[in-house]
Amino acid sequence: MYVHMHNVCLLVIVLVFYFSFLQRNIKYCLKQVKQTAYSSLVPYVVEYSGAIWDPHLQKDKDKLERVNWRAAKFVANDYDQHSSVTAVLKNLDWPFLKHRRQNQRL
Repeated sequence: MYVHMHNVCLLVIVLVFYFSFLQRNIKYCLKQVKQTAYSSLVPYVVEYSGAIWDPHLQKDKDKLERVNWRAAKFVANDYDQHSSVTAVLKNLDWPFLKHRRQNQRL
C-alpha cells in the first residue's frame, strides 16, 4: 500500500514538474502550440506508468486528473473559477485520463 501511494505521489510530482516547465516557457504562445507541447509530453508519462500500475483509490485518481484539468485550463486560457472543466476538455477534444488508462488496459 505504501509503495503504491509513493508511486502515485511521484507520478504527480513529475507531471506537475513537466506542466510547470511548459507553463513557464510557453505562457504567451498560441493555443495550438500549448496543446501540442502538452500532448507530446505529459500524457505519455501517464500512459507509460499506467502499463505498470493503475491507481485504485479515488483520491489517487483525482490527483492525476487534476493535472489534466489544470493543463486544459492553461491551454484554453480559461482561469475562471466558475467555468466547467468538462466543457473545456470537450472543446479541446481531450479525453479524461481515466478513459485513456481504461483504453490502454484493453
